[in-house]
Amino acid sequence: GLTLLRPDQSFAYLNPKFTEVFGYTIEDIPDKPTWFLKAYPDEAYRREVVETWNRDSTRVAASEETVSRTFRVRCKGGGDKTVLFRNVSLKDGMQLMTYEDVTLQVAAEKALRESEEKYRRLYDESKRGEELYRTLIDSSPDAIVIYDLEGRVKYVSPVFTRIFGWDLEEIGGKRIPFVPESEKAGTMALVRDVVEKGNA
Repeated sequence: GLTLLRPDQSFAYLNPKFTEVFGYTIEDIPDKPTWFLKAYPDEAYRREVVETWNRDSTRVAASEETVSRTFRVRCKGGGDKTVLFRNVSLKDGMQLMTYEDVTLQVAAEKALRESEEKYRRLYDESKRGEELYRTLIDSSPDAIVIYDLEGRVKYVSPVFTRIFGWDLEEIGGKRIPFVPESEKAGTMALVRDVVEKGNA
């Protein structure tokens, strides 16, 4: 969308894309004050937008730079859109404004941030759960060994080390070295049954 604003704050031109995006024609919004009233019906939000717009317009007029801002706009049909505004001051005192509908993009970015935050919380909770689980194992009066699916030792509790003498540095990654050969096959079958089927 594109508009041309005269120094007296009346619109000289609204292009067809502007009307397509917002629904307003130049008859609906002949000047900037009318645009503000219709596009920003919430008084507090309108005040914020007007202050930002005026501040940016002064800055643009002084430096001939382009300023970009994103605002929520009420369309003629009643729905809201998130719009990226770009303001350029022209040599004859007129202002050129361009309008880009970024509603879907902003919604996607918001959903992504919420998803990242959700998984960050889940990760933090899982880490806390893991720490609690490890604390419970470490403080258990039982000798505890944790294996992977191949039967290799991944963890031994302090009580296990105290009773049997082996620590994790000695037997970590090994296949149940402290079980007699005649018992290994049955022990491994039990481990698989517990891990794969949940049978205790």
